[in-house]
Amino acid sequence: MTGSAQPLAGARLWLTIAAVMIPTTVYVLDLTIVTVALPHMQGSFSATADQIAWVLTGYLVGQSVVTACSGWLSQRFGRKQIYLLATIGFTVISVFCGMATSLTEEVGWRALQGMFGAPLLPLSQAIMLDLFPREKHGTANSIWGMGILIGPVLGPTVGGILTEAHSWPWVFFVNVPVLIPTILGVWLLVPRTARNPGHRLDWFGFSALIVAVGAFQLALNRGEREDWFASTEIVVEAGIATVFLYVFLVHSFTSPRPFLRPGIFANRNYALAVVYAFFFAILVQAPIVLLSLYFQNLGDYPVEEVGWLLTPRGVSAFASMMLGGPLLARFDPRIIMLVGLACFGTSTLLMSQWTPDVDAWTVAWAGLIQGLGSGFVWVPLGTLAYATLAPRDMDDGIAMVHLVFTIGASIGIVTVINVMLTGTIMSHAVLTEYVTPFTQTLAGDMARGAWDLEARKGLALVYSVISRQAGVIGYSNAFLALTAIAYALIPFVWLFVRNRDEGHMDTGGPA
Repeated sequence: MTGSAQPLAGARLWLTIAAVMIPTTVYVLDLTIVTVALPHMQGSFSATADQIAWVLTGYLVGQSVVTACSGWLSQRFGRKQIYLLATIGFTVISVFCGMATSLTEEVGWRALQGMFGAPLLPLSQAIMLDLFPREKHGTANSIWGMGILIGPVLGPTVGGILTEAHSWPWVFFVNVPVLIPTILGVWLLVPRTARNPGHRLDWFGFSALIVAVGAFQLALNRGEREDWFASTEIVVEAGIATVFLYVFLVHSFTSPRPFLRPGIFANRNYALAVVYAFFFAILVQAPIVLLSLYFQNLGDYPVEEVGWLLTPRGVSAFASMMLGGPLLARFDPRIIMLVGLACFGTSTLLMSQWTPDVDAWTVAWAGLIQGLGSGFVWVPLGTLAYATLAPRDMDDGIAMVHLVFTIGASIGIVTVINVMLTGTIMSHAVLTEYVTPFTQTLAGDMARGAWDLEARKGLALVYSVISRQAGVIGYSNAFLALTAIAYALIPFVWLFVRNRDEGHMDTGGPA
């Protein structure tokens, strides 16, 4: 935040909020809406499962690269100008994504789409903080959080409906009619901030960081398909990421004008917030992936129903984001964060006890509890992180938090899926050891016939049951891992220092 933009009020304030939040919501929506269309795109492009995954990988790599320099772009050219350019570019590239005729074209356009859209997340939060006075930053973070939570919840459902009713290009074309009015809104309503034409980019430090992040993202997104370090590609990518991260760190501490000032991490609250943003990304994003896979692979639910099963999570997340501002006016933000982390831990603990026959009400209750955790962690975290950050560090600070969030989400998703797969494989091996002609369960009169181990159908049925039970155990292990992360973070909440300047805390009242 530069401090040059003046807080707004009345109808103009809410129109500006809509103009800022709609592009951000659409951008987040595009992270999940495409996953449903991938099988259809695979058929259109005659691609293998490994090849079509590049549609997601290209988007994430492009996003990571530009997120890192969002702060510099904002300071050098102006926050409004970059946000407007990002919205226009994202809208135009969405059309080309839908018109692609080959996989190479699609991956290229998706990488550009991720690059153009990357500034939307950090800059929208910075704009929201500018629109509200400091004492209402909790309210600003609540509204911003509600906007970004819509995407992951609606993505699978909207993507499934559009793909079934029309065709996969419409998951991209739908962005155009939604974003065109907001382009006009950003141009007319968003306040300008001061530009600093003399603000130079540390090209060496920036280049080292984007190479490290890009290589790291490629290794993460392709590791499972390439058998991790058994693959030369993954070893090379991991090596490049390590070397260039080391170069970036050394350069940051020795350069007189580094890309990111190490001194920003001397602010205890901000440094802790970066760490918590990493783990918060895991707790928010990993369950969505696990639940989608759980219901489709074990529960045999169609994708539209999976979206509806995840809806209660989004509804309660909305509610907690709305309550975040008012609660900050009455309670210590660290207590609110503690409650939020407890909600995450409790919900995943409940999920670890599910079977594929779990009823919708049980799913809804666990989702409601988990959704509450989103707002109860994010709103106080954002307030504690930025309330004491110097204005000159605001843009870079917010961009770094979002970059760490992106990396945390990637690592979290890969990790929990590996935990699930490892648990499934090990459980399958153990359960298979108990299947013999002498097993009592398979030896009774009622078991003979369908369960006959000497018949092909009997063996197939037994194998199917074992695979199903092993899958349940694997998913249970993954949810328990998330439970452990959530509960382990609770004691360290007290390391945050509460800002005693009440002028910096949210009053919770209406804007």
